[in-house]
Amino acid sequence: MIVKMKKYGLISYSEDFSNFLEKLQGFGMMDITQTFADIQGEEKKILNWLNHCNSAIERLEAYKAEKQYETHSVRDERKATFILKEYQKDAAEFERLNEEITFRTKLYHELLPWKNYDPNMLKELYNNGLEMLFFTCDKRNFDPKWSENYNLEIVNEEKGIYYFVIIKPVHDEKIAIAAHEVKLPNSTLNEQLEEIDVLELRRAALHRRFREMLPYLPTLYAERIRLQNALSFDRIATCTESSVDETVRIIQGFVPADKEVAFLTFLNDYPVCYTALDIEDDESVPVLLKNNSFAKLFEPITKIFSLPNYKQMDLTPFFAPFFMLFVGFCAGDAGYGLLLLLVPIFVKRKVSADFRPILSLVQWLGGAAILFGLLTGGFFGAELANVPALSKFKNYFLTQDNMMTLAFAFGGVHIVFAKTLDIINTTRRFGLKFAISKIGWFVLILSLAAVAGLPMIDVVISNVMMIVFYGIFALSGIMIFFFNTPGAHPALQFGSGLWEGYNTAVSLLGDLLSYVRLFALGLAGSILGMVFNILAFDMAPDIPVIGALVTLLILLFGHSLNFALTMLGAFVHPLRLTFVEFYKNAGFEGGGREYEPFKKVDN
Repeated sequence: MIVKMKKYGLISYSEDFSNFLEKLQGFGMMDITQTFADIQGEEKKILNWLNHCNSAIERLEAYKAEKQYETHSVRDERKATFILKEYQKDAAEFERLNEEITFRTKLYHELLPWKNYDPNMLKELYNNGLEMLFFTCDKRNFDPKWSENYNLEIVNEEKGIYYFVIIKPVHDEKIAIAAHEVKLPNSTLNEQLEEIDVLELRRAALHRRFREMLPYLPTLYAERIRLQNALSFDRIATCTESSVDETVRIIQGFVPADKEVAFLTFLNDYPVCYTALDIEDDESVPVLLKNNSFAKLFEPITKIFSLPNYKQMDLTPFFAPFFMLFVGFCAGDAGYGLLLLLVPIFVKRKVSADFRPILSLVQWLGGAAILFGLLTGGFFGAELANVPALSKFKNYFLTQDNMMTLAFAFGGVHIVFAKTLDIINTTRRFGLKFAISKIGWFVLILSLAAVAGLPMIDVVISNVMMIVFYGIFALSGIMIFFFNTPGAHPALQFGSGLWEGYNTAVSLLGDLLSYVRLFALGLAGSILGMVFNILAFDMAPDIPVIGALVTLLILLFGHSLNFALTMLGAFVHPLRLTFVEFYKNAGFEGGGREYEPFKKVDN
């Protein structure tokens, strides 16, 4: 659900504003409306310094993996400013050395094909009136006549390329052949290597300097927090209104309704005036989601696409069960599901608390994969029905036809459920008359499903029942064609209804067919797993130890590949079914901005 927000306006004297803003930041509850302005002045300076701090922390943290250098002791109380200036100087030198080493290495590799190239020899030749020119040419384009016309010597051949030289008198005409002339540096291979070695020694010294800065990481962490808070403070301070010849400052913002009492209690302790404001219809109100422990795990998936706007319904708790089941359907293997369920148990111990909800979500998805794996009898590509101990349950496992039918059933329920949410949301926001056309579609879809589905389960529809259904169809048609645009002329509504009816019918058919991929992806993963099992046991040589090793390697490689492909499809397609089919039929608009209270960063 979306937490209800309250809008407040605050007025403070300019002379008290800075102190009050600092207290408001410490309170950390109000999402302040900012007027957009260019980054300039103090804010630009803070942002620039924060970027330097982040760069230093990122580089130094890379050395923490080298345990021999890891330390938690602070060598002295040097200020962050001094540390960062020292780091910037070393980092600039480090980047310059990297560029120089890259350039020198490139020169070295360009010289390699020319073997014992010596620029001193070229000078000697030149002083004697001769000039040596260097060329490269594709072997297929090399013309043997060049050797007849010029004093030419092939020096090397690599990867189909000829490296050759031509010696000519200095004052002769320029040589015009279909080859690329190369300008070589005034240094030998050994000189290039020596220069690279010197540069790498200097770079290694800088590596040591960075490692020696590791004890200052706590200081830099504290500086980053200070800069983030200062940036947030300055941004709000410069992006709020001033009035009455700049004697007062005005703040507008939002607080969660359930925190309103605490917020007002806080305001009463400071010399500010405040008033509750009405939220305009077109206003950008921050969105704060509040769901139960299960649905909360799926909020990151909601944020992948877009938050709902403040006027809408939060669809997270409604799509969460379907998303979980769809992932299980696409995975369709109890073995893979078992991995998703068990591996996060060990990983949770080694990751931060912020990442653990993601692992809990993975476990729920693993549970769904186990469920569908047991329904279809798939375990790491093997069919459980072929296991002697489980053969008596063979008739209970779902067949491919059952799974395809189930995919269509899931699709129908998913779409109808989305239509129901659309009706509820439209009625809540605009009134019942704006939902009449949607109700007509809802009734029509259910009626058509009943007419088509009842005979499939051997339920005979009598003539009387068909007359009732025809009446329902007619009533639905009236609702669709004459109540789609309340207040408009009936002829306009009928024309609009025809166009909407065509689009909706085509869209519903396409949406329903999308759910077949649930079955297709699950079937593809099962078949691929089965193929790797067959390969593992058929391709292994009949040698006791080697055969077992080959089988194990094929199984590990094959199922690792299949697991990766299956999980990719099992995540991406349910995302599509959620963000396209479900969101569209539920009338989702999106565009909400996340609730971001003005508060101090503490870690």
